[in-house]
Amino acid sequence: MSGTRLIYSETIPAKAATAWTVDTGQIIRITDIEGGQVGDLVLFAREDLRERNSISWTRTRNIRNTATYEPPLGLAPGGTIWSTGYRILATVVEDTSPLKGIHDLYGRMCNRGMYEMYGVTPQDGCFELLQEVLRPHGVAPSEIPDAIGVFMNTQPDPETRVMRIHQPVTRPGDSISIRAETDLLAAMSTCPMDVLAPTNSYHITPMKVEVLQSRQGT
Repeated sequence: MSGTRLIYSETIPAKAATAWTVDTGQIIRITDIEGGQVGDLVLFAREDLRERNSISWTRTRNIRNTATYEPPLGLAPGGTIWSTGYRILATVVEDTSPLKGIHDLYGRMCNRGMYEMYGVTPQDGCFELLQEVLRPHGVAPSEIPDAIGVFMNTQPDPETRVMRIHQPVTRPGDSISIRAETDLLAAMSTCPMDVLAPTNSYHITPMKVEVLQSRQGT
């Protein structure tokens, strides 16, 4: 992204998570390194970690047609991420994926209980991965909000009226960039779902997170 300098970079291995801080005005860039991978992203206001991203506010306040009330399925450039305190935490400024607005705002993150419910081999889900990296910041499991499914391709079935998970459309190197509108604590997992649904094309790969600072702010 032109006019910025890199101040933080981390590669999240497959089936892992990380947490990091972002200051107001800085850009979070999330890159799908190999393509076809989903990340579960959560955001917290650093001044009060009890205020975190609200999927329901985010989904219902990004109206694309101002003439009628038409909430979108996902976030597109210009879209805003709202908090449980009904304010904007962040704004999507760039998305290089082939299908804009594909970032899921409907599903709840996978967890051990879900895998056990379906009788598959026990494994940690995004919920457990995020717990591990958020615990040092004082965030309890019950305080982890529903995540934004970065690059998650869910579409409604017109006949059954259910949301169906399709394979991701992202190519190697596709990214989304999000500007922090307040000081944030962010955390993201590389979704470990490799059974039950083609969330990650049944093949889990690493993702990269970066924080960029405007050169004008140096």
